[in-house]
Amino acid sequence: MNKKISKWAVFPGLILSLIIALLFLSEWINIGVIANPEIIDKYYFGSDSMVGKYWYYESATIYALTALVQGIISSGITVLFVFSLNRNSKKLLVISYSLLGIGVIATLIRVAV
Repeated sequence: MNKKISKWAVFPGLILSLIIALLFLSEWINIGVIANPEIIDKYYFGSDSMVGKYWYYESATIYALTALVQGIISSGITVLFVFSLNRNSKKLLVISYSLLGIGVIATLIRVAV
């Protein structure tokens, strides 16, 4: 018999991936879609101090696109967590946590470099 996976095993990853997706997608909406000049000016896009540290601060467009890509990827991981819960699949759960871990590590490396 297959044991059901516990919803408590799924929820931490589901919540974390959902929060990450919402944060990145909200950045994309604020900078890329709404594009309020007052908000964009606070980021100092293109300045030597920002571009020297992080390539994605070169322009508001690049920043918005990277936020959109990360938001879509995080949303996909969130969907995998939901599928693992609905299908009671340990394999999908392991894949979901693996992708979430890789995404978090990649984001940390991107910020540190």
